[in-house]
Amino acid sequence: MKLPRKAPGAQDWVAVAIDGRRVDVARVEQRPGQRPRLAVFTTAEADPDPSAVLKRLTRELRLTRARVTALMPQGDYALLPVEAPDVPSAELRTAVRSSAAGTSGASTGSSA
Repeated sequence: MKLPRKAPGAQDWVAVAIDGRRVDVARVEQRPGQRPRLAVFTTAEADPDPSAVLKRLTRELRLTRARVTALMPQGDYALLPVEAPDVPSAELRTAVRSSAAGTSGASTGSSA
């Protein structure tokens, strides 16, 4: 998949939140030398297919040239604070995963 190029000087951010029943989209524009401004905020029904709604909103609101952040629904994630283990930096990721798995009793997965 080829990603679109960013417009020169454009530093837009798009936030997307899907809660199962609706899709919320906000776009903040920031131009050089100007304060950020909320350019778009909209809500659309997500039923029955949220991906089709996202495609439509992307086209209608011209969201292809922005950086995107997605908000996960509450309950779909967990933050688990852990102490930094005393290991070499090359082993830090594995050590933190082992510590988190032992603390929570759940698998932390293997993706990074």
